[in-house]
Amino acid sequence: MGRLRELIEDVDIRELDVAANQRAVRTYRVMTLPTTVVLDRRGSMTAVNAGFATESVLRDQVEATRASSAQAAVA
Repeated sequence: MGRLRELIEDVDIRELDVAANQRAVRTYRVMTLPTTVVLDRRGSMTAVNAGFATESVLRDQVEATRASSAQAAVA
């Protein structure tokens, strides 16, 4: 997570304890650990990774989310 934070500085990255946050488990349909969820600025899910996601996958997902958010802002 630390390296990803360095690469994508303008993204809010949070780690959730699923044992303490059952609401997040239900909201994001967490079925396995780790699970990574990418949200757009409105809080809508744009990508879900069940299991380990590589840095390049996460970077691509964040970039795709940024691009679709930018397109929506223009439309």
